[in-house]
Amino acid sequence: MTSTTIGVVAALIGVALVLRGYATIRAIISLFGGLVGFLIGAAVVVWGTSVAQRLSWRALTFTVWATSFAWAFALAMVDGWQRGFAGRLTSKHEYLRQVPTITDIPEAVRTFSSRILDYQPNSWITHVSGHPPGALLTFVWLDRIGLGGGAWPHRS
Repeated sequence: MTSTTIGVVAALIGVALVLRGYATIRAIISLFGGLVGFLIGAAVVVWGTSVAQRLSWRALTFTVWATSFAWAFALAMVDGWQRGFAGRLTSKHEYLRQVPTITDIPEAVRTFSSRILDYQPNSWITHVSGHPPGALLTFVWLDRIGLGGGAWPHRS
């Protein structure tokens, strides 16, 4: 059987389970996200080294980024879109809670390291403290162009 055939059969089984009342759409999406995450991880273990040895540096960089993005997204989707992805970004220890406090980007970059230590006045949120300023600035720039919040199109 090809992977396309397996995918179609899995989708049909999922639809049948939902229609017969044995499962919910959320359960099927969770199962699908977990299965995709497992398959991506297994593929990396089985073929990762040989693929990495054959790719150019540029292609390898993009492939690693795309694979890690797909894997992380699949794992987040185990909990569904709202709870696993959009809602997760807005929890109290995540980047999006810090975005509204950035009013001067050059000043935020200049003073970034002085705000890392937790439980100090004006310290960064936990997740922001653990990464370079570019991660926070990505969310700030997305907010400034109108893509605020955990999921778009609403503004934060």
